[in-house]
Amino acid sequence: MLPLGEQARIFDHLCEAEALAERLGDDQRLGRIACYLCIYLSNMEEHDRAIGAGQRALALATTSGAFDVQVVAQTYLGAAYYRVGDFQHMSLPGVLRMPSRSWTRRWSALPSGAT
Repeated sequence: MLPLGEQARIFDHLCEAEALAERLGDDQRLGRIACYLCIYLSNMEEHDRAIGAGQRALALATTSGAFDVQVVAQTYLGAAYYRVGDFQHMSLPGVLRMPSRSWTRRWSALPSGAT
């Protein structure tokens, strides 16, 4: 939709998707949608709103255990902070952690030399 200049439709679809995910109580989907809102708002140069959406995305991803969404949220939230010149918050130290001990167990179960 961007090449067609349909930015308003993108936002409308994201808001509609957000409402559906809220009705479903699906925090992982809400986190993904908030990531897309962060990207969209940054591109529209609404950086304060982008930061808010990115923070929400990161919080939802963290509480729902969606590690992949955490990574994406942190990336775009960092980009939004960069765009406003808030370099101290760009990396969000200590926020992104490995998901659980089960990940560590799977990693250590790999045969030696597989890494």
